[in-house]
Amino acid sequence: MVFVFTITQLTTVLTHEPNAVGVLRVTLIFGNVWWMYGGYAWLTNAVPPREPTLRLLVLLGMGAFFVVGLAIPDAFGSSGVAFGIAYLLVNAVHTGMFLLSTQESALKAMRKLGPGTS
Repeated sequence: MVFVFTITQLTTVLTHEPNAVGVLRVTLIFGNVWWMYGGYAWLTNAVPPREPTLRLLVLLGMGAFFVVGLAIPDAFGSSGVAFGIAYLLVNAVHTGMFLLSTQESALKAMRKLGPGTS
């Protein structure tokens, strides 16, 4: 539900700015949100959160994703810092969960992708 909420927040940006600038902002934010969503879909398939630590990290990541969603309507204004910090936290949790994985294929992939996701 956090992902759906985050995507619906993009409509707020477009209703307040129904012009080319609004479309550009929605496109930029959507690209970031879609990247995070894809990462978490891959993450939960590759590293199932069976251990309590991994479950807590997923909840922490979803909490940060919720903050990203709350900050979207004014991400290019006063909520920009909250958006950025939450985005960084989502990516840090994502990378951390892969690094805590015991699967060699997940570790190998994250060593290559991790630096580029933050």
